[in-house]
Amino acid sequence: MGIGVDMACVEFSANADSVDFIFSTNAQENIFHTGGNIIFLFCVLVYAVNFGRGSDYMSENILAVKNLCIAYGEKEILHDINFTVAQGKIFVILGKSGAGKSTILKAVAGILGTGKITGGQIFFNGKEITNLQGEERRKISGAGIGYIFQNATASFCPVRTIGAQIYESVQAHKNWSRAEFLTRAKNIIQNINLEESVLEKYPFQLSGGMGQRAGILAAMILEPQILLADEPTSALDPETQASVIEEFLKLRERYGVSIVMVTHNLKVANYIADEIFKLQNF
Repeated sequence: MGIGVDMACVEFSANADSVDFIFSTNAQENIFHTGGNIIFLFCVLVYAVNFGRGSDYMSENILAVKNLCIAYGEKEILHDINFTVAQGKIFVILGKSGAGKSTILKAVAGILGTGKITGGQIFFNGKEITNLQGEERRKISGAGIGYIFQNATASFCPVRTIGAQIYESVQAHKNWSRAEFLTRAKNIIQNINLEESVLEKYPFQLSGGMGQRAGILAAMILEPQILLADEPTSALDPETQASVIEEFLKLRERYGVSIVMVTHNLKVANYIADEIFKLQNF
């Protein structure tokens, strides 16, 4: 309806040369313009209502966090957190250690553990997911929202190959054959400077950079709409950090994925971010 109304406004305005034209006194024209004026006034009303709703209504936000409060036990860690992430943008949450950066990501991903959301709302694609659990949460985890852990290597089971673990996680969402999985995995591997042999390796066989890229592969295999990255460069040397950051930019370009990254590194944030959200007067 909104699109139709907007188009009607545009079309009507394009035919109206002036205010005098709209309110013409010609009897024959007034038959047309009376109906036109009703449409015009209706459009003005719709615009006023939409304007009153603010930018959230008009923009294409894939994620919205509103007045979020999180506590561990009786201690409130975060209070009244507000931000939105637009489709295809890289959004960086910047803060010192202990500021609650990773806690925000875990709340969005639904993996707070002993933490608890005590107030506020989280919206993904316009749907509230604040306290989503069970099957509904599983449907969007991985397929809609991908997650890269701070120590990606440690997030894998140490006694199974990387490929076997990622394939198993895929089967919870997609009925892909092993061949289809390998084809899709190799397409991503080519974009993140990773060797195909990583699929046959165990986590302990990976360097820090390779482990982080394996984590990116696991998070991107289902091509989620948004990627949550928890300090993805903190344990890497400067050269590998730069390489991984470039790969995030390539992923955004190649897949159009929105990225929410947390970091304490101001240089990394300034380089990669479309928008930076600072915690506790960073």
